[in-house]
Amino acid sequence: AGGTNLPLDPLLVPPEDRPLGGSPAIDRGELIWILPDLLDLDGDGHLLEPTPLDRQGRARVQGAGVDMGAAEF
Repeated sequence: AGGTNLPLDPLLVPPEDRPLGGSPAIDRGELIWILPDLLDLDGDGHLLEPTPLDRQGRARVQGAGVDMGAAEF
């Protein structure tokens, strides 16, 4: 339930749960839900920018938008 969930299999690759190529979760996330970079993961001193890295240390936003979930493809 919820307005931002997909009624489809997101095709995630375990164990890191990144979207598989062709996943309906690719570029379907909303930038407003990326938390602020309070830990300054990229070391630029900006703590209120959206978190720039995903769980695997890759750029959080790639391609046309942000992927749903915690990892970018």
